[in-house]
Amino acid sequence: MSSEIDSYRKRFEDLASRSRQLLSLCPEENLFEPIPALENSSFGVALIRSAAEVEVVFGGITTRLWDDPFEWTLPEELSTKALILEYFDEVAAITGRGFAALGDDSALTKVIPAPEQLKPIGEVLQNALSAAKLNYERAKTALDLLNADCPP
Repeated sequence: MSSEIDSYRKRFEDLASRSRQLLSLCPEENLFEPIPALENSSFGVALIRSAAEVEVVFGGITTRLWDDPFEWTLPEELSTKALILEYFDEVAAITGRGFAALGDDSALTKVIPAPEQLKPIGEVLQNALSAAKLNYERAKTALDLLNADCPP
């Protein structure tokens, strides 16, 4: 594996690891508690959306299907930590397949329909990583706000 591809892989793996760790810090009963300061979003929704950003991009890279996994990532579907962890495992698997399909750094300059316009794969990966990190940060903020409302 080449250096740029390896760098992207490490960044996606790091985000996945931090997401699992963050999930472990949230009490099950607070996963989907609405946070008014975050437009009534919740910790769980933000963390799941972070993983969904990754699923979308690697689904697009591997199959050219840019479907948003909205329906199967609803709180009703992923209602527990165990179900969210299973989803994280699915996202890790598709991410692994995606990186395996890329090969070397030259793949990063290849242009693909992503999903509405042609973009280099490197740009697609960077945009997905940025969006996933943004949702991760929303989840982190939600957890901080939950902890502020629930003193030890």
